[in-house]
Amino acid sequence: RIKGVNLARNFGQQAAVMAGLKYTVGDTVICLDDDGQSPIDGLDLMLGKINEGYDIVFADYFEKKESPFRLFGSKVNELMLNSLLGKPKDIKMNSLFACTRMVVDELLRYENPFPYLPGLFLRTTRNIANVKLTHRERESGESGYTLGKLLSLWINGFTAFSIKPLRAASFIGFFFALLGFVSLIILVISKLSGVNIKLGWTSTVSLIMFFDGMILIVLGLIGEYIGRIYLCINMTPQYVVREYMVNDSLEDKP
Repeated sequence: RIKGVNLARNFGQQAAVMAGLKYTVGDTVICLDDDGQSPIDGLDLMLGKINEGYDIVFADYFEKKESPFRLFGSKVNELMLNSLLGKPKDIKMNSLFACTRMVVDELLRYENPFPYLPGLFLRTTRNIANVKLTHRERESGESGYTLGKLLSLWINGFTAFSIKPLRAASFIGFFFALLGFVSLIILVISKLSGVNIKLGWTSTVSLIMFFDGMILIVLGLIGEYIGRIYLCINMTPQYVVREYMVNDSLEDKP
């Protein structure tokens, strides 16, 4: 039977997938986009990998039929997954995937308002496989991912599932503090040695602007983490279901 979940507003793709997963049943769940680019004729290959014992199976396309902008976004997302979340480099993650009930149940334990499916998958299991498939051309419409939405997705990824950015900010602060200390020693030694040091307005202002910019970036990063903690404490929902339908008939929310 066909089930439909109507959300109260647009909560984003990640939250919409989480809402759909909540209403699934069965031992294996398959997720695919509705843009017609996902090759459903390859689902039997993915199910075969699940039957071999894998927890999650992702489609790995021979060539992605997407715009240069989306391809660039995918490359950045791949780099973030590898460097910040520890994704194995030989595994490709896409929106077409099959997973076991164990994985779905573990995903649904995450109730914070910033779901990021790749991060949830990687913290659940590393028993992941790929199946090579052919990506189809989009027959109509265009991707709804704008630059702003992609940036929001990346921020979700590295703030919700990694503290490496905070550690990087600490190392950057330590590096520039050390650089300033060494520069001070050099200036003092040069002054005591009688070296004539010409202080320029341009260089002074440039250094001030640079270091102030670094401070603001680090403070903004810390603020992003604190803001997300605040929203989680306030129990901001991932999504709100307006109605739940089964074969065109409204039913109570399960």
